[in-house]
Amino acid sequence: MFSIRSLIVIILVALLVSLYSRLTAKNKGTLKQKQKRQQKPTKEIRETVKCAYCEVYLPEKDAIKQQGRHFCSEEHAHKFLQKPNKPS
Repeated sequence: MFSIRSLIVIILVALLVSLYSRLTAKNKGTLKQKQKRQQKPTKEIRETVKCAYCEVYLPEKDAIKQQGRHFCSEEHAHKFLQKPNKPS
């Protein structure tokens, strides 16, 4: 029949298999999370615009649009539109 030594070996093998399964499952989950994080910013980048005055990027929905240009604030729109045009 089984000896104590055989029983201990079977238990250790079962624990190692269980531990290996959990570790590989966690790695698969973190890989999926990393892929989601990498995909998420691309959507935001497509929806951002640059302020014509200070060149900071902001969401298009928050931008102020005047004369075909985007601005981060009314103050920047006013300053940009009031400055004299440079000769080309």
